[in-house]
Amino acid sequence: MNQRLAEQRRAAEAAAQRIVRGGATETDDEAAALINDTVRRMQTQSQQNVDELWTNARAAAQEDYGAGGRVSASAGSRLRTLQNQATRTARVERGAVIDDPAMAPNATRINAILDDVAEQVEAGQLGLNDIDIYRKQIANYRRQAMANPEAAMDQIVSLELSRAFDDWMDGLLGQGAYSGDGAILAQFRQARAATRRHHQEFGVDGPQD
Repeated sequence: MNQRLAEQRRAAEAAAQRIVRGGATETDDEAAALINDTVRRMQTQSQQNVDELWTNARAAAQEDYGAGGRVSASAGSRLRTLQNQATRTARVERGAVIDDPAMAPNATRINAILDDVAEQVEAGQLGLNDIDIYRKQIANYRRQAMANPEAAMDQIVSLELSRAFDDWMDGLLGQGAYSGDGAILAQFRQARAATRRHHQEFGVDGPQD
């Protein structure tokens, strides 16, 4: 965080404290505007940092793919296990109907992506950059499901399946099931950690991660 932004954050925090104590020197609207502006600036800077980390990781993974870097074929069975657990949780514990594309269109698309990823991983065809492309597609379908308040079933199953993929990817990066340059795994771990912090701090699930 640069010095100017840090100063704005301290000023916003001070304003918030004065509002809570009932002794604000600014009007409530002015103080709220200052706080909101600071949060927006912090969120923008955080997103820019996330974007840069992902850009660098993807570029490195793309180059390493040309050098033979692939996700281990054994990781495919792990993804299938997590996928099955997610669908079972959605069906049994949460009462979701998961086999009807009309009721869960985005979940159906996510499920098809997981099938495709597992198949290609088992065939030794995917690099980390490919995995990340699929991750972004899954995130996009999950956002579409969450944007529809009337699609409860779609939301439930989409969340369970996308979490299964996230868990699988975290395990993949942590276990090093990758035949290429190990330093690239570290870049992806760093980018995912930054994305997670961004979501936790700002409560967003943005398309730029």
